[in-house]
Amino acid sequence: MRILATTDLHAQLVPWDFYADRSIPGRGLSCLAIEIAKARAEAGGALLFDNGDFLTGNPLADEAVDHAGAGMANPMVRAMNHLRYDAVGLGNHEFSRGLDYLAHCLAEARFPVVAANIRRADGGPAYLPHVMITAEVTDTFGARHGLRVAVTSALPPQTMIWEKYHLSGRLQIGDILAALRVQVRQMRAAGADLVVVLAHSGVAPEGGGSTRMRANVAQAVAGLAGVDVVVAGHTHDALPAQPVAAQTGAALVLPGALASHLGVVDLDMGLTRGRWRVLGHRCELRAVAPVEPGQTAPEDAYLVSLGSPALARIRRQLDTVVGRAQVRLDTHFALIGRSRALHFVGRAVRDHMAGVLGAGGADLPVLAAVAATRTGGRGGAANYALIPPGPVRERDLGSIMPFDDRLAATEICGVGVMRWLDHAAAIFRQVAPGAQDAPLVDPEVPGFLFDAIEGLSYRIDLSMPPGPGRVRDLEWQGRAVRATDRFILATSSHRMGGGGGFPLPSARREIALPPTRLRDILREAARQPIGAQQALCPVWSFCPMPGTSVVLDTAAEAISDLDDLVSLGSAPGGFQRFRLHL
Repeated sequence: MRILATTDLHAQLVPWDFYADRSIPGRGLSCLAIEIAKARAEAGGALLFDNGDFLTGNPLADEAVDHAGAGMANPMVRAMNHLRYDAVGLGNHEFSRGLDYLAHCLAEARFPVVAANIRRADGGPAYLPHVMITAEVTDTFGARHGLRVAVTSALPPQTMIWEKYHLSGRLQIGDILAALRVQVRQMRAAGADLVVVLAHSGVAPEGGGSTRMRANVAQAVAGLAGVDVVVAGHTHDALPAQPVAAQTGAALVLPGALASHLGVVDLDMGLTRGRWRVLGHRCELRAVAPVEPGQTAPEDAYLVSLGSPALARIRRQLDTVVGRAQVRLDTHFALIGRSRALHFVGRAVRDHMAGVLGAGGADLPVLAAVAATRTGGRGGAANYALIPPGPVRERDLGSIMPFDDRLAATEICGVGVMRWLDHAAAIFRQVAPGAQDAPLVDPEVPGFLFDAIEGLSYRIDLSMPPGPGRVRDLEWQGRAVRATDRFILATSSHRMGGGGGFPLPSARREIALPPTRLRDILREAARQPIGAQQALCPVWSFCPMPGTSVVLDTAAEAISDLDDLVSLGSAPGGFQRFRLHL
């Protein structure tokens, strides 16, 4: 029995980076479709599932929202119909455009949508809690059998916070494990031979206490009695790194993101006393087939026909000039505190907040937490923003603000600010004094989980382990920040909803704001020339460590004119390596 799975497609229908305006090898459902066809042919058939976050994530998805009013079917749903998905779970981002839009998209689906932990406000199920599929399989003697495969799904309960603007008063999203325990019992009682869970949930580090109401509990799901296969997601990891075979326990795959990988689970089934049992399994990920430089990967012709007209329209729209930059803006050195692009974002948000709050908010200083998006890492050597001096186009705004979240703000005290920054600093490894060329960044922590807070100055002590006490010399306008000082912290709706696990004040007072997209704020700010105010004056820096150096891998086109930052040449994966003297 073969199970195939995708997750976190984020509307990556074709292998194109809309913001960089170039192809992205190794991505795109049109390319992964070739691997799906191969995997099906090898097994003489298979079941294909998706684990959510397929509807939103790029300008193709944004255009689909605009066209929904004209009754046009969603291109991702049409693509999944074409590929004959057998069942699909929902991710948190399915709700980012509202319930009415989600209903419009799913009305065209020729596959069942399942969700165990989503209920209507009146307590009834919002979607099918599970579905039973009969899969025709052939045994080693050539006989045909019908296996009853039960499929359910669950997504993070934090979705109620992340998407409260759309969900409050309409849906309830409960604990993942509690909901799945109920569904697994019901599916087994209904005669399921095989139980598959689509868990839009990542693999969390070992330990960490209770799993109740946690977002990333895929390992705990795999440990539930009666579960045979778990498709994990949400975190964009790719697991397992190498094929894994086992005779016991549930199979688990986490097939990357943006159609980078296909999860393949092969199950050996045995019929004992009239009941089917799993005798062993093998899990692997299959990446989009690599190609030589200058060549293109094979693609599914129908999916290309779906994406190509939209791609041409979107490229024209993203070419619209919205402003002008007098200096180079990039994220190449955002993880060492040297990024005019992020400084531009922080200044734009603070200026917007000052205008919104007016005199009523003048008694509290306004800060802006800015995430270091597009800083390489899992996204590869092309995952950086670069806006050269000259016209600023619509695509440039998307490159430095790829997640078009809403603006949110809360009051926060000095202790809360310190905790926020200590949490952000977990991206950096501990560095021993005197170490030479020590790796700076923990590769297990994605760059978008790092925030800098515009409006303050501070230092990060790399000699300390990740955790409390790493941030030093925290100042506002040259004065040390006290524990009881009060600020207004502007951030994204995702952060305010718990995204990234940042320590929000338990008794926080959120600031009521008009619904405003962060990218709209940048568009307004770009009407003024982006120049002198973006002078490279770091908000934060590392504490001096004489005789110590670290290395950072960044974009191949990165340029440094800083004395303490020296290029060491190319690094694996297409990166360029720099040495920073601390």
